Parts: sequence; structure tokens; C-alpha cells
Amino acid sequence: MRVVVRARAEEEVAGPAVGLGVFTDEGTRIFGTNTSRLNLSLGKVEKGERFSVFFAFPQLGLAEGSYLISVMVHTEDGLKDFDRIDKGFRIFVENVKGFHGIFDLNPVVHMTRGE
Repeated sequence: MRVVVRARAEEEVAGPAVGLGVFTDEGTRIFGTNTSRLNLSLGKVEKGERFSVFFAFPQLGLAEGSYLISVMVHTEDGLKDFDRIDKGFRIFVENVKGFHGIFDLNPVVHMTRGE
């Protein structure tokens, strides 16, 4: 899965952070991060400047079902939101290998006999 957040600064910002959250249909957050938590910074963004942030998940690991996605742009300290789309996108996960729950922890399983 890949999520792209594109934005345009309405004002000069010292260092905007871009965040992403994944929620169950019931609203339970199962994942959340932002560029600040990942030690990534766009640096100062000028008024009118456009920027994009790409979140890639090579192995999603979610159980089959539907999930809600939130995206937001805020100050690096998270105290001021510039824009937020809360649970505004839905994804559907299909054809997941055999496990129960919400998230596949990708266990490594070894079996022995006679020991």
C-alpha cells in the first residue's frame, strides 16, 4: 500500500509534519506515525509552496477487512493542525494468508519431532 499526501502551505511554516493513521471500522487506531516521529523534516516551507510525502508499506500485514485512513499536516510538535482528513479514506484488504486478529506479526515457526 502507498499513501501520498500532497499539500500547499497557506502560510510560512518552520517545519510541517505530515501524519498518517490507520483505524478499524470501529475507530480503534491500529497504527499512526508522522514525519516528525520518523525523524524526517521538510524544513521551512514558504507560503504557497507545494510538497508531497509518500508513505509506503511493502508488507501491510493487516487482516482481511476494511480500514479507515486519516492524514494530517501539523506543526512538528503536533500542537497545531494545518489540515486534517480524519478517517476520510477507506481501504479494503483481501486474500490474506491464514491468521486471526487485526495484524499479521509474520511469525517464524519451527517444528521438531522426537526431541
